[in-house]
Amino acid sequence: KTANSNLPELYMVHGNTDDNDSTVGLAPFVDFVNRHGGDVTEDKTYYSKTLGGYKFIFLSTSEGRTDRNVTAAQLQWLDEELADNEKNNNGKPVFVFMQYKMEGTVLSAVSEYITDMDGMISVLKKYNNVYAFSGNHMADIASYQSVFGGDTNLPVTINAGATSRTR
Repeated sequence: KTANSNLPELYMVHGNTDDNDSTVGLAPFVDFVNRHGGDVTEDKTYYSKTLGGYKFIFLSTSEGRTDRNVTAAQLQWLDEELADNEKNNNGKPVFVFMQYKMEGTVLSAVSEYITDMDGMISVLKKYNNVYAFSGNHMADIASYQSVFGGDTNLPVTINAGATSRTR
């Protein structure tokens, strides 16, 4: 349970629709996430949590109010988080959540993917036991392309799309 409510902790990622109203800004997203167990600010909308001995990382793929963007600062932070998991958590699996998918993973026909794939690959390929989840494409999670088995550069990736489109 969270300190500020009777609701269970709820973790989410920052996406393009969380700050598309320039008159409101990120305040509602920041407030909601922090009331439900997250730890974000308007300047840093990504965070991690260790739950049950496993690390969960929540990336912002709309950082700097730019769709599909993962900043260099966030990639450096991700690298540090994954290195910490390797060193201090015996390399247990780590789960990375993001709104936009990584190119070359799930749902190859959908072209909305993060823009700095080179930066993302340079970080992810250094670590084992990373499992990624993305969901902006809202595709049927029962699609045969909803799971990417991973390769030497990219982790196993799962489409966590819209359950409303599941048959």
